[in-house]
Amino acid sequence: MTQTVSAARWCAVSKLQNIMNRFAPGSFESEVADCAIDLALSPDRKEDRFFLRNVWRDARSICIRRKRRTAERGGAPLSIHGNDCDDDGVSRVMELAGTVPSAETVLGWKEQRQRLRAVVDGANRYAGAVLDGWIEGDEMAETAEVLHISERYVKKLRATIRATAAGLADCRSAA
Repeated sequence: MTQTVSAARWCAVSKLQNIMNRFAPGSFESEVADCAIDLALSPDRKEDRFFLRNVWRDARSICIRRKRRTAERGGAPLSIHGNDCDDDGVSRVMELAGTVPSAETVLGWKEQRQRLRAVVDGANRYAGAVLDGWIEGDEMAETAEVLHISERYVKKLRATIRATAAGLADCRSAA
């Protein structure tokens, strides 16, 4: 079965292939570009003036979610830096290649998550559930639907959680 591809889709796929060729096979950016090509070729995706940007952003979100789920299932640990989960920005996700976390490291991650959860739970009744959904890799729309709140409120709570986590990290590094 053949599929006709519009000029805009073909241009986007060409740009994405060039991006993919700049990175090492198997790298995170290469995986994102590959996923973005699949999304760009989907006939269900609407073409507009932000087509390429939206495809890239959605592909990054999908790859980040995959890596988080892999890490949760006992795969390689996941380290997130920069402005993580910025809806309009680019999330920086790096995987620690080939290393298996020690029991102490995993315990430290769990303790940090529990401490953040305790602080956030005291601030707002929805914040803990938003944090859990965020860690699971849920999109804002999914979290909003489950909690029966608006996406805008989820975005606000995520910003609060991000600020709280940064504050806790500052306190820990100062100690």
